[in-house]
Amino acid sequence: MGARNTRWSHNTYLRFLKNRRGMGELAEYKPWITIHDFPSNGKVVRILGQKTHRIHHLLSQLEKIYFLILDNDPCVEDIKEQFPLPLANTQLIAAKLGIKHPCINGFSYVMTTDFMIKQNGNWHAIQIKTSEDAEKDRVKEKFAIEKAYYDSINVDWKVITEKDLPSLIAENYYWLTSGESLEYLVPNPGKRNRMKTAFLELYEDYTIPFHTILAVMDENCAVREGTTMQLFKACIMDNSISLNPLESFCLGDPRRVDWFCRRYPS
Repeated sequence: MGARNTRWSHNTYLRFLKNRRGMGELAEYKPWITIHDFPSNGKVVRILGQKTHRIHHLLSQLEKIYFLILDNDPCVEDIKEQFPLPLANTQLIAAKLGIKHPCINGFSYVMTTDFMIKQNGNWHAIQIKTSEDAEKDRVKEKFAIEKAYYDSINVDWKVITEKDLPSLIAENYYWLTSGESLEYLVPNPGKRNRMKTAFLELYEDYTIPFHTILAVMDENCAVREGTTMQLFKACIMDNSISLNPLESFCLGDPRRVDWFCRRYPS
């Protein structure tokens, strides 16, 4: 539902329609928004879905964690991310509600729902937001448009925040998003990339204890203590290292726990 960084115009809208974005089932589905529509900022993720057998485009760490929950739910039959709402419908609803329709550069853009899932034969619409963002006035206005649309077609719609996650998964999410960002700790992009390359090489060497990797990287890279741990979190967030949020964290040596593995770099 967030604003695009793609240059949005009527021609962009027509091109997306021509490319059948937002259409298809399972492996044939094409999300309305892809990670290529955003600058690489470490928050967007590509991940292979075991139900759909296609790459899913997720725009936040919270989306990624919730996707993994859905992908491991035996009752879920299909998952469509960044699902578009018909522009004409949302424009009409916004006018009726007296709410300004979302737009960029003077052009109304297509609103999207983070997940449209098929569960036990029925479709359900799910919007993912942090609890902080969900309380913002403008976000609530967009929610009102979205809810009115799904009410009109008799589809269940709800908002999920980190507070709605099972306690263990929520703890994992809070840990991943805690602390100062890697961009703040290491402002130079080139240095961040070099550190990431070096870290992943050491991470794959099982003869080196994990705590040693953290200490050596902090010292050799001349960064504040704890910076490499934030780098480790960043690698999870950008899917250079993936996790199963249903399992407990074990930071003694996460490489020896099966929910960490190198998988599908974004």
